[in-house]
Amino acid sequence: MIHDASTVIVLRDAVPSFEVFMVRRHGKSSFMANAWVYPGGRLDEADTRPSVTERIVGITPAEARERLAVQSETRAAGLYLAGIRESFEEAGILLARRRGSEDWIDLVHEDHAPAFQAYRTQLQEYETSLSDVAEAEDLVFPVGELAFFAHWITPTFEPKRFDTFFFLARAPERQEPLHDDRETTAGGWIHPAAALDAFRRSDAYLAPPTIRTLERLSDFDSIPSAFASARRAVPPTIIPHLLMTDDAPILLFPGDPEFPDDDPAYALATRVEDGPTRMKLVMPG
Repeated sequence: MIHDASTVIVLRDAVPSFEVFMVRRHGKSSFMANAWVYPGGRLDEADTRPSVTERIVGITPAEARERLAVQSETRAAGLYLAGIRESFEEAGILLARRRGSEDWIDLVHEDHAPAFQAYRTQLQEYETSLSDVAEAEDLVFPVGELAFFAHWITPTFEPKRFDTFFFLARAPERQEPLHDDRETTAGGWIHPAAALDAFRRSDAYLAPPTIRTLERLSDFDSIPSAFASARRAVPPTIIPHLLMTDDAPILLFPGDPEFPDDDPAYALATRVEDGPTRMKLVMPG
């Protein structure tokens, strides 16, 4: 079974370009233990309730469906909202505004911070839902300000599989991200190129989708240029295929000459038109 999931790549301006917020997954996690990732996770049924999907602003559910190239408006709206919820749970970043306000929710001021910290804990412990929090605080979710950046489906050989949508988002003002110390054990801002350097030195474990998105982000000199690129076209759906060679295992991406296009397991895959179509897997050290 393949589970829907969402990931939010939160960016902030920094010299010489920008930084991304990343968290390290817990060492006891059943999926990608100890990996440095962006905040994200599975789509929950509660993320698709009409009481919360009607609170998205900036685009309509129909426009969300078109942007993500999925068949259901409910699923499309839920994927955006799952990313927002997971970013709040894992990183303490809430991409929301009060209805009628142009300002992001203030999570720093002492009048607001305790209540939203309580909401965050309740969400982590499944004691509330995003729709409940939105109703209590009259929140709206400006998903039109998120940009669909990448789309990966876990390879067929993995025991846990996810259909993951990656979104870009600007870091909200008056919010200070912090890892949750539950699913994640560390967090911080880092330039995309620096994160890749840490991986190459074996100082950080990164999964292939994280490596590839960091490589793409490294090509941009500003946040607006990254968003402009993301909004120009729907990204390819990448389902990697494992090819065993005498030298090392290789992940093939759709569009590679040796990718098995005629295999029904890859029916949802779409060609990578820009960038590498294969990745060698090398053990750290």
